[in-house]
Amino acid sequence: HPKQLQQLEGKKEEEDDDDARKRRRIRRKSKSSVVGEALTSAPFWLAWSLCVLAASASLNVATLYKGFAAAFGCEAVRSDDRALAVAGAVGALGNGLGRLTWAAVSDVVGLKPTYRALLAVQTGAMLGLGPAALAGPKAFASVLGLVFFTLGGCFSLSPPLASSLFGPIKGPQVYGMVFSAFPVASIAGNLVANYLVKSIGWQPLLHILTATSLLAFLPLSALTFPT
Repeated sequence: HPKQLQQLEGKKEEEDDDDARKRRRIRRKSKSSVVGEALTSAPFWLAWSLCVLAASASLNVATLYKGFAAAFGCEAVRSDDRALAVAGAVGALGNGLGRLTWAAVSDVVGLKPTYRALLAVQTGAMLGLGPAALAGPKAFASVLGLVFFTLGGCFSLSPPLASSLFGPIKGPQVYGMVFSAFPVASIAGNLVANYLVKSIGWQPLLHILTATSLLAFLPLSALTFPT
């Protein structure tokens, strides 16, 4: 009977809607449980601290490189449009290459050795930024590109970092929380950096940013990655 068929179809649609709502509730509950479990675990906070410390150095140099260049004797990078464009282009190129290179390296040698190499290169680049500025715009742009190169690695290594620590299923859910380290490093770091420039100057600020790169070795050393 057509009326009975319509009633049966309507009932089935209601049941399907109920099932869909139940599945969504289960997924939300599961995701909430995974995130809550991660937030109470030591590996999450070690990974988060690693990302904040590693990114703070390169992100702040990426934001303030014109001021660093002028403060260390390379006024051309700030006053000359061509030198400024070259420095920015080299930085962008380094960032893009870094995202590809560090991810590829980690696939071959593993995350922990890759992070060690990244932090070593980043710390060396930070130490070389002042002398490079004194040497001229080309040298400064080259070292700046190296800083951006490590910054790209900080971003590209964070997804496999979360998956390695929490597994292929939970890792993508936890990654959103791990990624929050980058806005913190960028926004809070930039506010602190601008305050420090006014209070203590560019040279001590660079020393502090270099120290944050070195400090990133501490959470890295405490992390244990599955083999």
